[in-house]
This record gives sequence, structure tokens and C-alpha cells, in this order.
Amino acid sequence: MGQEIPIRIVEQTCRQAEFGNGGVYTSLGAPLVLCSNGMPEFACGSRADCRTALYVRGVDRTKDDRIVAVPSSVIDDIKAIVMAFNKEYDSENANSGIVYWNDIGAKVTPANPSD
Repeated sequence: MGQEIPIRIVEQTCRQAEFGNGGVYTSLGAPLVLCSNGMPEFACGSRADCRTALYVRGVDRTKDDRIVAVPSSVIDDIKAIVMAFNKEYDSENANSGIVYWNDIGAKVTPANPSD
């Protein structure tokens, strides 16, 4: 799998069914999806459609600040889907209260391994 990069979701305003479309966000052509279910984690090929998923904050609020190790090979894909999510939901036309990250560098950040 190669080198892993630790990340942490540092801001999220909605979760589960209110996140994306029923708890899932996909972007056309993206090799992975964002999901809000249990807790932050990375799951390679875990979904029924065999797509890789980055699970963001979900029902288990005690694990909101959990550090997630993601393969360095997918970090650009994660940045791209988060930026697509932001573009879609961070607008005047979006439903209020939808989860978004304003800036990939500020909102999904490399975690400090000493935390």
C-alpha cells in the first residue's frame, strides 16, 4: 500500500443522512467517495460498488477527532473530492447546514503524529 499520511477531519457541520446525498457524496469520475456513517476512517474497496471510501464524522461523536491513516497514493484524490464537495455545497444555492470544508489545507489537515 505504500506510505501512509495521517489526516484529521477538523470541521464538519452535518453528518449521516444530512451529509451529501443520504450520507454519501460521490463526484463523477472520482475513484473514491466521502461517507458519513460511524466514525472517521479510510476503507479501501469497502463499499458494495467496490469503491474506496473516506468516512468522515458520523454517529460516534466520541471519535470525531480520530486520526485516519490514508495511503499517500490517494491523498490527491481525497483533496479533489473534498474540493468538489465544497464547490457543490458551499454556495448560496446549497441546503443550509450541509457539511463542507472551506479549504482542504485548513480543514482536512495532516495530523501531528505526537497528538
